[in-house]
Amino acid sequence: MSGEWPEVGVVTVGTVKNVYDYGAYVALDDYGGKIGFLHVSEVSTTWVRSIRDYVEEGRKVVVKVIRVDPEKAHIDLSLRRVTESERRETLKFWKRRRSGSMLLAKACREAGLNYEDVVAKYGEAIREEFDDFYGLFEAIVSKGVEALSRLNLPENLVKAIERIAKEKIYIKKVEVSGVCEVYFYDSDGVEKLKKAFDYALKLKKPEGIENVKAYTIGAPRYRIEVIGSEYSLAAKFLRKIVDRLRSATEKLGGSFKYIEEK
Repeated sequence: MSGEWPEVGVVTVGTVKNVYDYGAYVALDDYGGKIGFLHVSEVSTTWVRSIRDYVEEGRKVVVKVIRVDPEKAHIDLSLRRVTESERRETLKFWKRRRSGSMLLAKACREAGLNYEDVVAKYGEAIREEFDDFYGLFEAIVSKGVEALSRLNLPENLVKAIERIAKEKIYIKKVEVSGVCEVYFYDSDGVEKLKKAFDYALKLKKPEGIENVKAYTIGAPRYRIEVIGSEYSLAAKFLRKIVDRLRSATEKLGGSFKYIEEK
């Protein structure tokens, strides 16, 4: 992105370079350090006694691009038009990208390779495969070194990435569970119960779902647990399993009731 000009409406991270009474000049980190101007009227929705109460040299700020003129090499920025959710999300992804770059630079040093050369040769492929450099390290932890096979990275770099990933990366897991009541009243009820659960649990796990298990908490109640990388993903997969279990139970002549989800 270093050679690109930002689009109007983009929210991005910048470093404050100079502060004056009338405004501040901000270097945009994701756009090769291009300088944008933050007028004092765009600092806050309330009256600004001193712009230095809001920005200071060397500090990171989250700003919104409100005007761009590439011919004049001019970018106007706003601080007051950035919502709290935009600020929070932008900082989160900026920190993630920064961490990924730092980890890759460390791996390059360990492998005796030049970071800039590695980024120039493999950076685009890494971003296409994993979105960012941090995703490269997450993939090693969740899937193993085979996740990097299509990149054709140097073997010594892969080993360095693997070592650093195992040391530095922790993928947070979430657990979602639901309790069901499943009844079969005829003599072969146990066999039908097994068939219903077998059908429900054979659902193919999507990427991000690590484990699924079901167990009795006192017949006819059964708990189903799904462990995944994101709550929404785990909850959605749990619902699919529950729907399959309900369908199989009713087709086999049983009764089904969903008790709770947490």
